[in-house]
Amino acid sequence: MATTKFDPKKLLRNRCVGWDPKEKKARWSGDYQNEDGSVNAEACKRDGIEPGAIVPISVADLPPAYAQSAKTALEAHAKEAEMDGNDLVWKLVLEDAMQKLVNRSVNQNRPVTDKAKDRAISTLRKILEAQGKSGAEIDAALKALA
Repeated sequence: MATTKFDPKKLLRNRCVGWDPKEKKARWSGDYQNEDGSVNAEACKRDGIEPGAIVPISVADLPPAYAQSAKTALEAHAKEAEMDGNDLVWKLVLEDAMQKLVNRSVNQNRPVTDKAKDRAISTLRKILEAQGKSGAEIDAALKALA
């Protein structure tokens, strides 16, 4: 018996909002949001990202059939994928299950590296920004930890 009810309005994905040429990686909408979901204007300004671009991808970005019901979404997606509905469902379930295995294997094998320190600093910076700390206050706090 199902215990969780799916709400498509809660399904969000990060949107690519820019490119970091120095780090050679994408900048994602989630990187510019505070913990409460509000836009972190200071981080946007620092990286030259327009605050209005900080919008996650949602079901509203898809054709209307995707938001109407599971049946209409399946029909629309099966037509787009040129697959039978049952095969499409099977494919999506297998992809989801395999992605969970991939994530577990990464967690089991990821070494602790210098990137762990970088991730911790990045997380701490986001928390302090979300608390409204200034750039100078954040830099001082991070310097004290070094």
